[in-house]
Amino acid sequence: MELTRILLAAMLAGILLPAHQLSAEVICGKKLRLKPLRCVCGRLTDTTGGPVPGVVVRVLKNGAEVASVQSDQDGNFVFDELKPGNYELNAQPDGYLVFRTQIVVAKPEKRCRRRLAILLEVRGENCGSLVMKQ
Repeated sequence: MELTRILLAAMLAGILLPAHQLSAEVICGKKLRLKPLRCVCGRLTDTTGGPVPGVVVRVLKNGAEVASVQSDQDGNFVFDELKPGNYELNAQPDGYLVFRTQIVVAKPEKRCRRRLAILLEVRGENCGSLVMKQ
């Protein structure tokens, strides 16, 4: 409900992203609620839109790491073997703020239909943002 209000306010302000994207800013210390995912995949970019390669992206369950992958040269990552459940997704690239958000995996499948677009912020700026792409 809160995300709906944020999106409506953004649309009224004329700053809404194209209709095929859902956007939500990650605010320090707050948990971002995303729709359940079937496959966890995405792309890490910096504030210029450039890819952030070589970053270890981790999936944790109850504080314990259950999977990790390294982003490729284009900043892409994929976790296609996760079981249903609640997880934390995080990335800790050198020179950037730690990115962290809660995710839910439901009815897992290997093909990613929605990608996470993760904007990493340089240390000293805000906590970054995340965009769901369908």
